[in-house]
Amino acid sequence: MSRIGTSLLTAVALLAATPALAGEGRAWASGTFNPAKTETAENRTFTEFAEQGTLEVEYAFDGGPGGEIGVEYRLRSGLGLQLAASFGTRDGAASYTAAFPHPLYLNRDRAASGETSGLSLTETAIHFDLVYGKRGPKWEIVGFAGASFFNVEADILDRPQYTHAYPYDTVSVLAPVTLSRSGSKVGFNAGLAVDYRLSKSFGLGVQGRFSGATVELEATDEGTVELDAGGFAVGAGLRLYF
Repeated sequence: MSRIGTSLLTAVALLAATPALAGEGRAWASGTFNPAKTETAENRTFTEFAEQGTLEVEYAFDGGPGGEIGVEYRLRSGLGLQLAASFGTRDGAASYTAAFPHPLYLNRDRAASGETSGLSLTETAIHFDLVYGKRGPKWEIVGFAGASFFNVEADILDRPQYTHAYPYDTVSVLAPVTLSRSGSKVGFNAGLAVDYRLSKSFGLGVQGRFSGATVELEATDEGTVELDAGGFAVGAGLRLYF
């Protein structure tokens, strides 16, 4: 039998299976990976030499690894509540374009641009969900959806510092400096988990969870940065049944 046929039979069997019983529960620990790439941009203005300068920055954070732990309890046949905590890390880079006012002349900005790597983003989240599950002798499928509380900490580019010399028509930008900034936001999540019981109390499982929220970071006194937290994280790990 083909893999597609086997998968369809498994899905039909799970849909026809008995709802998980009231009073049952499970706990899990999984390694996860979020392939979603997070990109954002910011525009700042600042005052220098009695004029207004500008800074435009583009950020890009790659997908990265993480983990999740959680516990679930069935309040009635099939229905229950789930509480989970997840975390993830990403590496990133930034590119910028700046216009610095001239110290001697009005409306004669000095332009500069550059890029830097080695930025990091750390994301933690608490998920509180309503769940519905069905199970057979070995397999169990659980769908869930609910609210998520995100906390994001990311490296943000500070205003570039520079040196200049008479007649001050050009600037030499020094190595960019980054600032660590954090923010929190309530969002949402939904997903699906499939478990296979190795015994009455232990098993293995895979899971996909999509979550999202837009978190605002106070970059500097000159502006803020908005980052999209979450994405689609897939994971696999151990299951404990009680």
